[in-house]
Amino acid sequence: MKKLSFLVVAFTAVAMASCGLKTQPSEASDSDTVCAPLEEPAAEIVELKTEKISVTQKKGCWTYKSEAEYPVDGSEALVAGIRNWISEKLRASENPDETVKAYSGNMDDGKSMLEYYAKEYIAGINFDDYAELPEDMECEMDYTFVIEHETPEFVSFGVQTYWFGGGAHGGTTVACTTFLKSDGRQLGWDMIASKKALRPMIIDGLKKYFEVKTDAELMDNLLLAEEPAAGTPITSIVPYPATTPWFSAEGLVLIYQQYEICSYAAGMPIVVIPWNKLKPLLKPEYQSLIAE
Repeated sequence: MKKLSFLVVAFTAVAMASCGLKTQPSEASDSDTVCAPLEEPAAEIVELKTEKISVTQKKGCWTYKSEAEYPVDGSEALVAGIRNWISEKLRASENPDETVKAYSGNMDDGKSMLEYYAKEYIAGINFDDYAELPEDMECEMDYTFVIEHETPEFVSFGVQTYWFGGGAHGGTTVACTTFLKSDGRQLGWDMIASKKALRPMIIDGLKKYFEVKTDAELMDNLLLAEEPAAGTPITSIVPYPATTPWFSAEGLVLIYQQYEICSYAAGMPIVVIPWNKLKPLLKPEYQSLIAE
């Protein structure tokens, strides 16, 4: 089973050797995800089962690919929640200002869903925009959906996209969402008791990512939207990731997308809050998700 952590590392290595960019915005940001209060889990949680499906469609210079570990059996709420999440992620258009119409077919037929979005994406391409590309240059849109981490209580599903429409190289996004197995709900920022308490850990994690020790050295690696006022503490400067954090085997993962806080060549900074430090940061109703 492929893991997003591996895919992120592999992409970052490629990014370090690249320059320039023509990328397409994606649906990676889930910052508006809201958690309802956690209720008592069901007495019995049905095991989640998936099947691997994939679709490839090509027209002219463009190739569209998608592959997914698609839920086929489990609790009704969980299966429906993950399927709908996959559908929403696939609604991207070649025009970054638009989304395609949502799939309305039989959600039991995952292949049909993937084929629908492939056709819609290809149909929305204005091929005149790519008429001057070199004859041997191929454009592409790729989606990969995988299970990143799973426990008896929850499952984290991830999606990586890759888009190339000409230029020096393409762009990618990585996002993941954690679903409660008891009722299919998505966990988001609201499971955190205090986002403010995360800030020092985020700063420490970014220093490890950039292999620096001081606040000044970290700031030298960041490209922020606004120049901070002199004397402003770094914990008030570095933003939270736009992408919703998720549970991995190592702990809570926070990831910044390309260009969110640093250059393309610096990759996508990742911060992991280990399990042994995470529990006090969660609201009481979510602390039971952490194994003792």
